[in-house]
Amino acid sequence: MDLDTGKVVAIQIVQSNEVGSSNAMEKEGLLRILDFLGDEEINVKALVTDRHISIRKMLREDYPEIKHFLDIWHISKSLSKKIDAIAKQKKCKTIGEWKNLL
Repeated sequence: MDLDTGKVVAIQIVQSNEVGSSNAMEKEGLLRILDFLGDEEINVKALVTDRHISIRKMLREDYPEIKHFLDIWHISKSLSKKIDAIAKQKKCKTIGEWKNLL
């Protein structure tokens, strides 16, 4: 999505049988989009994704010019799950109240 216009600039659909596994679909979809945008001479300055390890590695190694940010919603969800797990322990029940602050 273009931040200035709010318009979607590219969509890519990838099926798991194209790439061998459902885990590889996100990376392949992003790679196709970045290739398409490059072919259209659209400069990607920043990108927000979840914490997908292979995407993080690809961006770090192959696209160092793109500023990569992690989606705060995914980080918050992960932290919330960890707080839930800790709050189940006998002496840590009050920690569960922190979850509402996220």
